[in-house]
Amino acid sequence: MDVTGPGGGYEAEPADLVGASGRFISAGDEVDRALATLRSTLGGLGDYLGSDEQGQAFKAAYEPKVREAETAVDGLARGLSSIGPALSSAGEQYRGDDAAAAGRLNGQIRP
Repeated sequence: MDVTGPGGGYEAEPADLVGASGRFISAGDEVDRALATLRSTLGGLGDYLGSDEQGQAFKAAYEPKVREAETAVDGLARGLSSIGPALSSAGEQYRGDDAAAAGRLNGQIRP
């Protein structure tokens, strides 16, 4: 589907959009598994920063950053996974719009 307008245009192939959707879902799943591995690894280390004053001072600064990073990576995984269904839906919408436009044109064209 070729769309042009005042700002320029773009071309969208419905099958390409639908086909790409699974790759985004897979990427989101892969990032989610990596995050789970990270959490498991860090959790399995126990109190690796120590209980002395220096270890506790480092822990106070380090742990909030770990939580921020985990939250960001979790958001990335969810974001990637949500792109997949949106691409598929857009592709199906384009496909339906193309078919409807072709049907309208077929009704207007006389041999």
